[in-house]
Amino acid sequence: ENDIIFLGNSITAFCDWNELFGNTNIKNRGISGDQINDIIDRLPSLTNSNPKKIFLLIGINDLGKNRSVSQILNDYEKLVQIISMNSKTELFLQSILPTKGKKSMKNKEIVEINKGIYKLSIRYSATYINLFDKFKTDSNELNMKYSFDGLHLNGPGYLLWKEILLDYIK
Repeated sequence: ENDIIFLGNSITAFCDWNELFGNTNIKNRGISGDQINDIIDRLPSLTNSNPKKIFLLIGINDLGKNRSVSQILNDYEKLVQIISMNSKTELFLQSILPTKGKKSMKNKEIVEINKGIYKLSIRYSATYINLFDKFKTDSNELNMKYSFDGLHLNGPGYLLWKEILLDYIK
């Protein structure tokens, strides 16, 4: 019940969060390739233990599979509803990160999805964390000093993410 869960796809999975924060209560439940419905399918195993906090970052793979902004936000809302109804967990909705050079993952659509995630955070009393603005360049692309491929983060990217989350983890 004191666990803090990082939930998402490869961007979450590629970090050793408990080591990064020096906190053994942090559990990484990111799975490479996951889409929103994949998380919905495995949610009972995560929420049954009533974790203290969940940090959610999901949706970029849905966009990569040519799902529309409205489809993504409908599924995202289902996910947030299930978490809210089935646990007393404090929920943190993190914006999708910008990309660079990813044709099926357009930043214009990511901005629209992030606006929807923000609205969901208000509707479901979750905390919204705007990662997009911290990782973007002036042209709304992923700043390549934080990435090795235009999608996934490198060491400096994870250190920036940690800095953004410090106050929420405490």
